[in-house]
Amino acid sequence: MALLTLSEDHQQPHAPHQADCCGLLSLNYGQRHWAIVLVIAVLANALVLSTGSFLLRFAASFILACLLPGFMLVGVLLPGLQDPLERVVLSVGAGYGLLTLVALGIHYLPGPITPCTVLFFYNSLALILLLCLLRWERVVIRHSPLPRGILWRLALLLLLASFFRLTYLGYSEFQGDEAKVMLRAAEIIQGRDDVLFLHKKGPAEILIPAVFYSISKRTNEFIARFPFALANLAGLMAMYLLGRRMFGERVGFVTALLLAIEGYLVAFSRIVQYQSMVFLMTTLSLLCFYRFFRSKDGGHRHLILGSFFAGVGLLAHYDALFALPVGLYLLFKKARVAGWGVKEWVCVALPPLIVLALIVLPFYIPFVLHPHFQKAYIYIVEKRVGKAAIPRNNLSDFFLRSTFYNSTYYIVFLILLMGIAIFIQLQRSLTNGLAAFAARIGLKRAAFYRGETIRHLTNGLANSGIGMNGSDADKLDPGETICHPRSPLGILLPMASIMALIAASLFPSWWRVGQLDVAIFPFAIVFLLLLASPAPPPELKCAFLWLAGPFLLYSFFIQKVHTHYHVALVPWALIGGFVIEQGWKAVHPFTKRHRLLRGMVGILALSLLCLFAYYIFIVFVSHNPEYKRTYPQHKSRLYWTAYGAKLPRGGYFGFPYRAGWKVIGYLYREGVLRGDYDSNEKRQVTAWYTRGELRCSSAPRYYFIAKNVQDVRKVPMETIREKYELVGRVLVDGEPKLWIYQRSPATSLQDYDLE
Repeated sequence: MALLTLSEDHQQPHAPHQADCCGLLSLNYGQRHWAIVLVIAVLANALVLSTGSFLLRFAASFILACLLPGFMLVGVLLPGLQDPLERVVLSVGAGYGLLTLVALGIHYLPGPITPCTVLFFYNSLALILLLCLLRWERVVIRHSPLPRGILWRLALLLLLASFFRLTYLGYSEFQGDEAKVMLRAAEIIQGRDDVLFLHKKGPAEILIPAVFYSISKRTNEFIARFPFALANLAGLMAMYLLGRRMFGERVGFVTALLLAIEGYLVAFSRIVQYQSMVFLMTTLSLLCFYRFFRSKDGGHRHLILGSFFAGVGLLAHYDALFALPVGLYLLFKKARVAGWGVKEWVCVALPPLIVLALIVLPFYIPFVLHPHFQKAYIYIVEKRVGKAAIPRNNLSDFFLRSTFYNSTYYIVFLILLMGIAIFIQLQRSLTNGLAAFAARIGLKRAAFYRGETIRHLTNGLANSGIGMNGSDADKLDPGETICHPRSPLGILLPMASIMALIAASLFPSWWRVGQLDVAIFPFAIVFLLLLASPAPPPELKCAFLWLAGPFLLYSFFIQKVHTHYHVALVPWALIGGFVIEQGWKAVHPFTKRHRLLRGMVGILALSLLCLFAYYIFIVFVSHNPEYKRTYPQHKSRLYWTAYGAKLPRGGYFGFPYRAGWKVIGYLYREGVLRGDYDSNEKRQVTAWYTRGELRCSSAPRYYFIAKNVQDVRKVPMETIREKYELVGRVLVDGEPKLWIYQRSPATSLQDYDLE
């Protein structure tokens, strides 16, 4: 730790100016395109090597190591891509992927990581990509401009999302998991070879801050978190693009708007952790897979790029696996429609599989072979999955935890949207399936209209013998073989399914059979019906398949879930956006004729948005008071909660908190504090801010006692009162947040103001 100094600038730094990134929009492919790219690379290198501004150096290194390579990679793979927004978002995602892969390669080299090493490899990558552009460039592409109305909506969306993700981004001190990531990034820079294999999950969250940390040899909370906040924003734009491609522009916008104020995503955008990378890479992989699925000219490059994003997502966390079933579904569906043979399968599927393997295996093979993998395996199997009987029921934990990260009203709103989606799709699935079955046994559509379905169905089974054969059923008029959704059966069957889901959620005791909990069965059956039925379009099936994996796994199979429910809320919001758009289509004819109704719908939508967003503001952005650390003292009366004054245990990230630990590090560096210590704060946090000073629980010289610690470590307060004296207090905004106790005899009391 001695080689790496912590930034002493406690001012809130501003986000790097976006002109450099947005300037990429104006670049057109052509014969002189390489010159502009080369100029940007040279300027970025000059700033990294010469500027004295910490912030400018970070911005230049971010352009050089992330944005520029990503832009060139997308230019090489998709030279004909005309959508400027899609090109920018794909470029940002590709940049993060290359940033991670090159950093992993640098880490595998022996010895410490130096700034010259990092700059050499990223400049070499830029040069290789530039040569590829020169070699393969053929035409000048004119970007299709976005309509002005869409541009305004996207600008407002980005403004709203950026407010929640970037405002006071550097206020909070690193919490335990963040500090662990930063300490391991420091160990990577110092040349420790096996640090990534001790991490129990993917290396991306360590490699990304390590790159920028190694270039400047200093960092702070804002700089460390900014790449993850930007990845989160890019993920929102990717969700907009995915929703737009699948269902239309309005669905894409509504989905992104719902996720812009979603508490889990806001929380993870404000910490140094993998979740934002998984969000970005998963969404981009599905966007590319879907582009491949709908492409008329093959779209093989989109499939390869989708595999690239999926592989990088797996380097962030195992949660990225949930994108792969959707990609496989689209691949098999396209193969079935196109009638592929063995040759087509090999030509189409082999290249993306090779790309995926080349990205994932260089890390996971040595990770599995490392001696520490046994500990990681035990941690995952025994602590996360647990030893209790499977399946189990985590639905109450999902609701309670999610209604702290979000307002209860927001989660209930999403549940209502999902209920509507399931009801409508089950109507179509069940009634169409029954009608097709009825057609095969000799029934007609009229039976379903008269509410006599059961009697006619019974009589038909009894009197028709073997019923109609398949060819006879196929000859029926399609209008005669469709069970009308408004018939009693068309309403009762979906309603019964919804009631079963509600009962499994609200009455868990009904579903316990011995040590087993069978509440999973109604959910699994509903998902199977939705996915097996021909009624939902492929796009909606993709959304349900994306949702089914994480929802079923974390709700019924994992014991210690904590915040992993957030993976399910992303496709959940996509389905919710689809329902809202369908609802708008239903009421739009009436609003066109009645201005008052149109105004009421607009006011209702704006009121809900403000209600949901204000909760996110007071919980994650406002730090006076620090909502989570002082809960329930400052609980808002506006927002009802089911958990009352007692929160679910464990798994809280991204909530504002500052105790003044930088002051402790400063006092150690200045020699005011000398000797070992103990604290009620996590070991990783104190190790980061004290620069690795010795922490000892047996009669240390100092005790540092922080206020409102989230994961409190026990300290002997009785011994502290008897044998230690208060020698210092750290003030944050004039309020004491951290107390320094020294073993007697001690010096006089001194106050230290963080500002």
